[in-house]
Amino acid sequence: MNAEITAENRDDLLVLKVRGLMGPDDIAEGVTTFYPRHDFTDVIWDFRETDLTGLSPASFERLADLSAQYAGDRGSAPKTAGLVNQENEVMLVSLLSDFAKNNSPVAFFAAKTEAEVMAWLGR
Repeated sequence: MNAEITAENRDDLLVLKVRGLMGPDDIAEGVTTFYPRHDFTDVIWDFRETDLTGLSPASFERLADLSAQYAGDRGSAPKTAGLVNQENEVMLVSLLSDFAKNNSPVAFFAAKTEAEVMAWLGR
């Protein structure tokens, strides 16, 4: 794992804060490490201190596949949001998430501000 991932539980919201270079296996490691240990409906992946250049469509397809395994435990309409710094990262995460949508019942979204993410999550 190249990136450091820490978890914070906020009621039924899991916030995964990522620091460092995000490699292709880091998302899978984050899901398999933190999803089974927490009770939550929605997830925020906070990538604001992360270099996303190591991610690929396969990384997000893997996230979707793994998320789908835990979706039943997350309620009827689970959501996953990516919090990023720059507009090009919003587009990158959104594009990569589009690949994932076909494999998972989880809705995906990306934004630059926590307010946008929280609004999308309905909080």
